[in-house]
Amino acid sequence: MSMYDVIANQPVVIDNGSGVIKAGFAGEQMPKCRFPNFVGRPKHVRVMAGALEGDIFIGPKAEEYRGLLSLKYPMEHSIVTDWNDMERVWQYVYSNDQLKAEPSEHPVLLTEAPLNPISNREKAAEIFFETFNVPALYIQMQAVLSLYSSGRTTGVVLDCGDGVSHVVPIYEGFAIEHGIQRMDVAGRDVTRYLRLLLRKEGHIFHRTSEFEIVREIKESKCRLLSNVYKEETSDTKVVHTLPDGSKLEVGAAHYRAPEVLFRPDLIGEEYDGVAHGGSTMFPGFGDRLLAEMRKLAPKDVKVRILAPQERLYSTWIGGSILASLDTFRKIWVSKQINFATMFENVWAKLGWGTTEQKPIEKTTPEAQAAGWAKDKDEEDRVEKMIRDSGCWDHHLAVVHCMFDHNDWRKCQNELTVFKTCMLPKTRTSPDQSNKT
Repeated sequence: MSMYDVIANQPVVIDNGSGVIKAGFAGEQMPKCRFPNFVGRPKHVRVMAGALEGDIFIGPKAEEYRGLLSLKYPMEHSIVTDWNDMERVWQYVYSNDQLKAEPSEHPVLLTEAPLNPISNREKAAEIFFETFNVPALYIQMQAVLSLYSSGRTTGVVLDCGDGVSHVVPIYEGFAIEHGIQRMDVAGRDVTRYLRLLLRKEGHIFHRTSEFEIVREIKESKCRLLSNVYKEETSDTKVVHTLPDGSKLEVGAAHYRAPEVLFRPDLIGEEYDGVAHGGSTMFPGFGDRLLAEMRKLAPKDVKVRILAPQERLYSTWIGGSILASLDTFRKIWVSKQINFATMFENVWAKLGWGTTEQKPIEKTTPEAQAAGWAKDKDEEDRVEKMIRDSGCWDHHLAVVHCMFDHNDWRKCQNELTVFKTCMLPKTRTSPDQSNKT
């Protein structure tokens, strides 16, 4: 099967949220799987038959046994903090319990938050290309996909997930980067603040599994008031049923906790909360946001807020629409193209390809997509020369070092070894070597 045929297969769309991961196939209306983006490990050592079996739990099983597990999110504020666990979660997405798909047979559209560090994207690409061997990958901003799902290409998107909130102005499908506003205060911070308020009311939730109970209270009971100072009453309480069937009375905490989205100073942050918005699924959020926006907008400007019912899945739906377009096949980034950019940086750092020093034409097997090779024969000769010289592994070591650190200063040892290995053998071009 050719590379084009593989890319033509139905793409997999992964909305990689900090709190919840959603995945499915492009062209479908809803994702096939949706589960919390955490990994569970047993709190205690297994000492008897019939006890909890397994070392790592992901997805529904992690939710089911969360009382026996220590839970850890591999992402904080949309940035991966534990790549090993993140890789396990992605592996589970492809498993027979979820998509039942072979990664090497489907291109992947992966989402990410705006203004994420480039190293985060590079490491994700490395895992998908090297570990999962996907034929092609495309990483797109979540806000842009959310706008696509509404059938629009121009607008301002307010996106508040579990790890980060951001406002992104988009014109004709392109995000205006200098206008993006990001706030690392979002749903998980609301959960933490709710846990603090519940503690003040006499309800203690300190374990990682109990943190998920607080999250469920937030999602089912919390709401926003249009004016918390005017509408707040001391006798307002809601009742939440705990997993063991007991009842928990929640006082003012259920409407005070979401206030951190509009007043981040409540948790010691100094963001302009109104400019960034809040978790769009809270009851009363639309009215509160509209009221706050009208305070900021000129009197003659009409403010219109669109909040579709399916907004919980807007990013994934937008990705499903985009990846299913025939014209999108030209935009996929293959493994060859992805590594080409990094290899080009390696050669540039070594000073090769300049008029003063040109030991070989800028050619490596991965470089064809970047236009370095004049032809396939030359490409093969260069690969053979590097491999015969015993320097190919050193070449790859530099590339992988850059993927890991995104900083040349941390790769000086690899660069020196590669340069020392190659320079004595590359004083002439491959064509000249063959002639001699």
